[in-house]
Amino acid sequence: MNSDLNYGWKLYFIAFLLLLGPAIVNSHQQPWRDHFVDHGTIHEMMGQSHWGKLDYTKFEGVPNYTKPRVYPSYGMKRVFNASHALLENILDHNPAIPAGYIAVKGDDTLALGQKVEFNDWYELVTEYALIFLWICLLLVIIILIPFIAVCYCCFCCCRRCNPGCAPCDYARDMQCMIILGLLLLLMIAVMICGGVIAAFSNRMMDRGLKESAETVRRGNEDVCIFLKHTKDHIHHLFSNNYQELINHISNILINAHNHISVDIVDTSGADALEELERILDNMPEALILMKEVTNLEKQIRFLGDQLRDGIRAIRRNINEAYLFVGYPYVYYKFLKNSLIQFVDTSKCLHFDEMPDTSVYVQGIEEIIANQYALIPKEAILRFQFISEAIKKNTDKIGPMILMDLGRGRDELLEHSVRIQNIIDAVISDLHINTWRTASSFEDIHDKTGKHRSIVNSIVCVMILLIAIVLFVGLISGFCFNRTNGVTCLLLGMILIFFCVSFIALVGLFHFVIGIITYHGGCAPFKDRDYNEIFRQLDALLDVSRYVPNLDPDQVTPPPLRVSNAIAACEAHQTIFQVLLENRIFDINQFQTMTILKTGTFDPVEDDSDFSKAVLLTTDEIEKLDQLSKGNLSTYRSDYYLENICKDFTPIILGGSSDDHSGYLASQIRLLCKDLLNTHTNAFRTRAALYTHARDLDKYQIAFVKPITAAYENLKIRLAKIDKLITYHALSFGVGITTLVNDVIQAQLFIRERGKEFISSILTNLTSHAHEEVEMYLDKLVFDCNSKIGLCEPLAYIYYRSVGEICGRLVDPINGFWFGVLPCAILMVPALYIAHRLICLFKKHPLYTGGGHFAEMGRSCPVCTGIAQVAQPIIPQFVGAPGLIERENAGDVLQLENSSIDETTTEEDMQRAISKRKRD
Repeated sequence: MNSDLNYGWKLYFIAFLLLLGPAIVNSHQQPWRDHFVDHGTIHEMMGQSHWGKLDYTKFEGVPNYTKPRVYPSYGMKRVFNASHALLENILDHNPAIPAGYIAVKGDDTLALGQKVEFNDWYELVTEYALIFLWICLLLVIIILIPFIAVCYCCFCCCRRCNPGCAPCDYARDMQCMIILGLLLLLMIAVMICGGVIAAFSNRMMDRGLKESAETVRRGNEDVCIFLKHTKDHIHHLFSNNYQELINHISNILINAHNHISVDIVDTSGADALEELERILDNMPEALILMKEVTNLEKQIRFLGDQLRDGIRAIRRNINEAYLFVGYPYVYYKFLKNSLIQFVDTSKCLHFDEMPDTSVYVQGIEEIIANQYALIPKEAILRFQFISEAIKKNTDKIGPMILMDLGRGRDELLEHSVRIQNIIDAVISDLHINTWRTASSFEDIHDKTGKHRSIVNSIVCVMILLIAIVLFVGLISGFCFNRTNGVTCLLLGMILIFFCVSFIALVGLFHFVIGIITYHGGCAPFKDRDYNEIFRQLDALLDVSRYVPNLDPDQVTPPPLRVSNAIAACEAHQTIFQVLLENRIFDINQFQTMTILKTGTFDPVEDDSDFSKAVLLTTDEIEKLDQLSKGNLSTYRSDYYLENICKDFTPIILGGSSDDHSGYLASQIRLLCKDLLNTHTNAFRTRAALYTHARDLDKYQIAFVKPITAAYENLKIRLAKIDKLITYHALSFGVGITTLVNDVIQAQLFIRERGKEFISSILTNLTSHAHEEVEMYLDKLVFDCNSKIGLCEPLAYIYYRSVGEICGRLVDPINGFWFGVLPCAILMVPALYIAHRLICLFKKHPLYTGGGHFAEMGRSCPVCTGIAQVAQPIIPQFVGAPGLIERENAGDVLQLENSSIDETTTEEDMQRAISKRKRD
């Protein structure tokens, strides 16, 4: 039984603790102000920051990098790509070419090797069978073509053409001419294209050799711009933004005591003293306005009473006149439709409930005479001891925070200088190595001779000249004079004989140089990870030079390759990320940097005793209580506006316009006109009505308008008085009572929780300073990793410099032989085609048919089958000498003194010719 009771008491005790616990917690977590958040201030309630956030200025610098001059590519990109594809398929060994043909000078610059200087091409030629066969073919052309030319010219081969039978071979020869002409035309087109390609390549080669100095100059300027922009950005972030942080926190600390004083006034409700001071200080100005209100009130009462009495008399007289004239219908209609019966019933004409302003004037004069305005001023002076206690504590933490910030500024400036030196050294080394790499193969100009461009230009002119001469001969032979066509084709053959060996030799030289330079200047940068040349060319940067004062236990960073640094820049990284990946400098260490050593604020010193704080004394409270019950206590502008209005009559009495139907005076005049038509004997009544109409016009001017103007002026002055001496639209007495109660509550708050509130605000101040510093460090790290030193321009400078090795020098060399050598190869078959066309053009100068030869006494032995008979030197004919006797002319042709006695008819000859043509 007892155990059950004990168990029950335990349950009750636990339940009691559960109910009491939240109450205890809530007592410690009691809000500073009901229905308000945080410290109960107005600005916090509006969502504003307690101390304000710092908006850092942004870095506005924009780097203007140099823009290289854009030259026309002449459509050579496809030619260069084709040469790349061809060489990549041919040079498939690793290494692609034997050693000795490319040399790496100073670990970062390419040059032609010693084997090139000594013209030792054996290893290169024998490395690839395809290259060996190709060079052998070119050498055969170079060597044999001159011998063929000598033989062709010495033996007059251009005249040794098979004559054949022109009429018989016409169809076959025309087909042959067309086919050969098309082939030669195709070769001419290829020659023209090759010559144009060679000319453009030679021009680009000259331009590439001359651009080295310009490339170095642009690279130097861009690197200087990059470094200056990066340094300026670092200085802005480490120095300018940090100084803005110091200024922001310094301003907060300097004005902290004022800010905290305002906050405790706001939270406690002591701002009622300011309102009370404002109201009492405005009493002299309010007195002037109140006296003006008194005058306006008297004016409204006086004019209003006169207006009311006047319109009442007019209404009474009009009603009596209705009885006097005998109840006419028009009169009845007027009384019914007009508002004459209610013209004096508007509440705006009754001023009985309007306050007596003279009482308020007397109340204000008493307040001024008794100097009530000194009460809130003395209370505010008593509040100064709280401000002094706050300032004493802010002065204690302010210097410590500013000292920590100054020490942090010096430390950040040291880091800034160190970072700038590291970036300067790294970027300078990267640029120097890039510049040296970009200077590769500049010795080609010296190795190939000063007249290389002239020789190449001569080759291009030769190719184009040969193509043009052959084209002119081809067109002339087919379309115009074949004799001229033969001459041009023969001239083209002579030019080919003279030039083809020279063209092939120059093209072969560029082919060999192009293979070597392509392997050293283009291929390494396409396959950087696996290319032996690139691994030799890729400069190594000694990272340990940029990381001074290494600890003995710290691992030395490995060397940094230029290509790896640039590859990192390709990913839109910043220079700080590159430094981090290569263990040169870690900008993220600033996130753990401690600048403020000052911790949270300690409680307010014990010598600041707030328990006896007094804002209003007992006597002052009693005086203010009497003030709230004095003559001015009932003042409120609504009491005036509720009993005064400007609609003094339900209808406008009159005006300057007599015919306005909306005026009461106009309606009375219309009534007079109607009475004149219906009751001609009502002369006196009409005269009286006209008099009242004129009176109404005068009332409108003399009473209604002045009263309306006075009413508007009264509203304006009452609104000004409300702003001066009322609180929250309450009556004066209620407002004073409310403010006094607020001051009493503020006094109680300061006594009980003032010290705790100040300590909380000061703790919030130090926390805010720590937050601002942490936010600055986070911003510093974020900007460094994402905005400062974007190394994409650095990668652009690198690839623009290194890439120009291939683009400005190697590609034009390969483009030159790519255009020249096909032309040289095609010139060999072009010789044979031109020779065949010469023979065909000479064989068929004109065609007149077989009958012509028969009439001349000759016949085609191939077509007719008749044995050819040589003509005698001195022919002896029967009859007249030199004459041919014809027997049976038209049927049989008889040749005398012939060893063969045969006759043929023309029909037999025609059949033989037709048979030959069919064959």
